[in-house]
Amino acid sequence: MSTMVAMEGLWQYLRTLPRSNKQWLSERLQEDLHPKAATTDDDEYISKEEVLAGIDAGLKEVK
Repeated sequence: MSTMVAMEGLWQYLRTLPRSNKQWLSERLQEDLHPKAATTDDDEYISKEEVLAGIDAGLKEVK
């Protein structure tokens, strides 16, 4: 419940911002949701854990 109260307080604060600040915030949020980097659905993403596991396996192989 306290999260909702905090979010409501944040919303009320954001509503008081000047239009230019709202525009700036909107652009940052859109960038976060839709990165401009050229990606397709076919692109593969490797998690940090997968990268570390690959490095670990490679080091064991070299040993």
